[in-house]
Amino acid sequence: MLVMTTNALEAGTIAPPFPSWPGLHVLIVLPGSECDRQALEALNDRFIIIEWLQEPADATVLLCDVIGWLERRLDEDEGPLLYIDHPLGKAVEPDDPDQIPPLAVDATFDPDANINRLVLGEMIATSPLLPDLFRKLDGRPANDTQFTEILTDLFVWKDA
Repeated sequence: MLVMTTNALEAGTIAPPFPSWPGLHVLIVLPGSECDRQALEALNDRFIIIEWLQEPADATVLLCDVIGWLERRLDEDEGPLLYIDHPLGKAVEPDDPDQIPPLAVDATFDPDANINRLVLGEMIATSPLLPDLFRKLDGRPANDTQFTEILTDLFVWKDA
């Protein structure tokens, strides 16, 4: 699954990145986005487009809502999850989902400790426990840092 916000797109342009990424492609149109409506409509055949009416508190809130809304559309063949909330030109993104370790939890944060990129390996992203985790976190006071710690604690085995 690919989940992007309009922060990943250059102002005034929409180029659909990662066309071969497996699973659903979701574009979150954030408030104040300068994306052209006609350009957004042109993406309807490749993306599920969700317009956010108010700025989300953080990525955890956004992902809890998105996964909750789309849970019935998810299946075991979704592959890894990639969430992007920063301009694509500023960092290297994984362009080959097959190269992502199955138990990866890889997050980068902005200066305010909000996730701006999250990669979950296929075993985590397709786990039947993941939607349950999002349901449990929905509405609870877990910030993005705590969210990634919970993901790591729940899914990544640590050497004793």
